[in-house]
Amino acid sequence: MLFRSRTGNARTKLLVYFRDGDRYVLIASNFGRPGNPLWFNNIRHEPRVTFETATEKFEAQAEIADPVTRDRVFAAVSEQQPGFLEYQRGLARTIPVVLLARTG
Repeated sequence: MLFRSRTGNARTKLLVYFRDGDRYVLIASNFGRPGNPLWFNNIRHEPRVTFETATEKFEAQAEIADPVTRDRVFAAVSEQQPGFLEYQRGLARTIPVVLLARTG
């Protein structure tokens, strides 16, 4: 995942991702820590990213899921990875869900 930070420099971050139809899903859990991960803050600042999987690389637009979509997607992902539920139970913040859609 390629992010552009406040400095304008590109940053690469290895992240676990999931699928929701034709979109990719990122969970901003920060391993259950109180604050959001830095990559999430970068996406809020610059939602255009380059996304790379084992088989492809493409430009994408990141969107922070609205509360209804967030709850649906978070529940689906947590069925596969129950650790996210444990993180959420231990936090005062709601763990954000980021959706990535191909552009171009």
